[in-house]
Amino acid sequence: MKEEHILSSLMRLPMGILVVDSTGRIIDWNKGAEIITGFLKAEVVGKSCEECGLIHEDEYGRQAFAVHPEDEDLKKITGFGVSDLWLRTRNKTLRPVRVYAEIMEIERENSGLVLLFQDRNIEHLYKQHAYELERLVRVDPLTELPNRMAIQEALAKYSANAKRETLNGFFVAMIDIDGFKKINDSEGHLAGDKILVELSRVLERSVRRGDFLGRYGGDEFIALLLCSTHNEARIASSRIINNVAKHAFGNERFMSVSIGLCECSDVAHPLELIERADKALYNAKKKKDVPLAFWDEQE
Repeated sequence: MKEEHILSSLMRLPMGILVVDSTGRIIDWNKGAEIITGFLKAEVVGKSCEECGLIHEDEYGRQAFAVHPEDEDLKKITGFGVSDLWLRTRNKTLRPVRVYAEIMEIERENSGLVLLFQDRNIEHLYKQHAYELERLVRVDPLTELPNRMAIQEALAKYSANAKRETLNGFFVAMIDIDGFKKINDSEGHLAGDKILVELSRVLERSVRRGDFLGRYGGDEFIALLLCSTHNEARIASSRIINNVAKHAFGNERFMSVSIGLCECSDVAHPLELIERADKALYNAKKKKDVPLAFWDEQE
């Protein structure tokens, strides 16, 4: 591809781009540069950056380099070099930019300079938006607990660690609110949602550091309990059951939960552990004393 074709493609990139000739005069200026600096193309073409007041400064307020192909300081970041600097814009404010520079043939037998600069504030916003999006797809909007996707990812991670013996073992606990459907039917979903949110906070206080808690869907929650024996899992689950039982929800309403447990094992797929915990939950619901059951203790 010819240099001019490369240059033409560069000018369409979503960042500030300026091109200077061998004398340091600006010969091209894209839309991104206009947005970042406040200078229109017609105002800068034919002038040097210094004449326009476009100065790249370091963290001490010193001019980092002259935008000229022969400037020795600028040559240090040509090629794949990158420098984080401050650009003095049209309104004299300083804007944080990341600068890339490349010397290339601009006109026949004449070298020029292509300078690419990206607003680091925008970069920060992109990262922030990416983080927020990542969070949204893995967090339940009502309870702000990890959602089903996050639970499945955590389960796969816990299972892999258990196989590598970097984890002593864990139990999948399926937690379900007793009689929740009646509340939804008689008092409406708003009342039910309030209970789910309040229950989430009780569950968070009931699990230990290192355990994982998420909302699987509806009135079902899943906890991954770092326990190596059935007795440890029974104690951890009983603590959850007791904490929920003694908590007054809303207007002195008392609730209860049932828990089905399954120990991690060498299953074909980690999601089978959830299925087993769900079957154990079915048996736990039938118990009248302690609403707790293990999958491998099924009748």
